[in-house]
Amino acid sequence: MTDLIVLDGISLDAAASSKEEAVALSGKLLVELGAVSQEYADAMWEREQKFSSAIGLGFAIPHGTDESRVHVRFDQLVFLRLAERDSVGRRDGEMRSWDCVPGRWSR
Repeated sequence: MTDLIVLDGISLDAAASSKEEAVALSGKLLVELGAVSQEYADAMWEREQKFSSAIGLGFAIPHGTDESRVHVRFDQLVFLRLAERDSVGRRDGEMRSWDCVPGRWSR
């Protein structure tokens, strides 16, 4: 079993100018950690376009589609805190943090 979160999966001053870029950064970290393939990272944005992963208070939990679970090698959490407080991903203000939890579990 791997650790669910590792230091290399944490970025405290991530730079993203759009919601798409923030999701891509999350996916890139997961790919770099070996937790997922690029196919899963691509599916994260596909899923985000269908239904927002924002959970309120400046947090979001982007993840892939149900079909993309086959591209998850192991469960891993990555955390990004955006360096700039801007309007990435929220209608009412700021999206500040992105957690990403790919999983192989089923509903």
